Amino acid sequence: MIELQQLSHLVAIYEQGTMTAAARTLHISQPALSRSVQRLEGELGLPLFEHGRNKTHINPVGVEAVERARDILRQVDELPRHLHACAHSMQTISVGSCGPAPMWLLADELRECFPDMTISTELAEHESLIRGLLDNAYQLIVLDAPPDVERIRCREHSTETLYLNVPRDHPLAARDGIRLEELAGATLLGYHDVGRWSRVMEKLADVHFILQKERHVMKELIVNSSLPCLLSNMLLVLFEPLTGRVSVPILDDDATVVFYLCAAEAGAAILDRISPAPSPTCAQ
Repeated sequence: MIELQQLSHLVAIYEQGTMTAAARTLHISQPALSRSVQRLEGELGLPLFEHGRNKTHINPVGVEAVERARDILRQVDELPRHLHACAHSMQTISVGSCGPAPMWLLADELRECFPDMTISTELAEHESLIRGLLDNAYQLIVLDAPPDVERIRCREHSTETLYLNVPRDHPLAARDGIRLEELAGATLLGYHDVGRWSRVMEKLADVHFILQKERHVMKELIVNSSLPCLLSNMLLVLFEPLTGRVSVPILDDDATVVFYLCAAEAGAAILDRISPAPSPTCAQ
């Protein structure tokens, strides 16, 4: 039976150029290395070297054997990582999303449906999410447009709309709606990473944001601050109750986004367990 050690010895000889150099690199004697190679040739039933008067050369069959040996040794090296990743994937549902709020709501729903699984979430751009889904890095992804890819199943999942959330005594609290350009010069609370909403936030170049990364910290600041903040219908549901504050709709066309839940073959069964999310409404 061919042994992995024999294959590694063959590769070492090829890479080092001589038996002597390979034996030195492998920290074994040259006679021991020669015997290892001879046993390999015996197992294969083929000579791998041409023996000259002063030097031994690897022959073309030996060169091919080296390439095959490298592939085998590489696969053996990768086996533990691959199996650990496989075991992890069997216990984890990985979700990628272009927006934070639908990702958080989906993660909460997945925890209810699959209480024994670990839910992993990540924000990424549209193309990265599609590549990750096709490469099985994600079981589910949330996109702001349905992908034109045959191998991906997709359905409408939720709608997110932006609101300006302000204290009840704020000058804008009585408004029926407001456009983003009207917020120029304002100071707002906001999230550090808003995913696809960053394209909408570019309209607010003159706005000073006090940014937060943690959801619970953001809620505490909103409750205990008089500052306005941009929240969506989804975030308002997650942050309930926000007493003493009013949500004013943002009237810009791109302030409302439909999100799509997508899965490839690896996540098809999970997709079938997830119901379309109702679009939360904001009470004044």
